[in-house]
Amino acid sequence: MAPRLTRAVVQNGPRALELRELPVPDIDDDSALLRVEACGICGSDAE
Repeated sequence: MAPRLTRAVVQNGPRALELRELPVPDIDDDSALLRVEACGICGSDAE
């Protein structure tokens, strides 16, 4: 069975954002996995 994948934006350095496909993490019985439908980032936070 192929691993389930999700997309994530990873910051590699100042103003260096990269979209990656990563495996969906395993979670414990007392944890929750949330689906994020939208998010935002302030331009100064990417510095």
